[in-house]
Amino acid sequence: MADRFKDAEHLLYLAVGSALAVAGFVLFGEVVYQVIDDAATGRQALERSLLDAVNGLLLVFIFAELLHTVRVLVAHDELKIEPFLVVGIVAAIRRFIVVSAEAPEVAGDDLFVPLMVELGVLMGAVLVLGGTIWLLRRSRGAAAGPTPQPVTGRRQRPADGQRPRSRGRGGRAVPARREREAATSREA
Repeated sequence: MADRFKDAEHLLYLAVGSALAVAGFVLFGEVVYQVIDDAATGRQALERSLLDAVNGLLLVFIFAELLHTVRVLVAHDELKIEPFLVVGIVAAIRRFIVVSAEAPEVAGDDLFVPLMVELGVLMGAVLVLGGTIWLLRRSRGAAAGPTPQPVTGRRQRPADGQRPRSRGRGGRAVPARREREAATSREA
């Protein structure tokens, strides 16, 4: 019985993911169409058209991030919080862009102070959400142990300044000089 519920749950996630994907593609097409149409007809100023395009593309990004969350949920049967925090940051930045564009139009009006308060709240939300992501990553990193160093494809000197050690027979670390001496004695 539990397997049937799990199958139904996955089917529902598939439907939600499909709807998010279709909506994201439709919205992306609409944004591209609007930019091309605005450029061709000159109906809106270029600045306003690009601002609308960025606003729409950020919304497409939100759809893509939610779709990623659904995909990870189906693949690993685990709900991660970080993608929702990223969506919150993107939504706050999206609103921040819209409010900043409206601010010059209402400068000196009664609406100007509430808009500035909203900008402050949005900045605070981005900082809190970003700090939460940082704390999550930091706590996850501490639980996982030290971060592995990237492989560059060439030998690097150890921190103590000594020559790097190479692997001898049996996988033991052998100083480079001793390895050369062993190779020379084998040749002789």
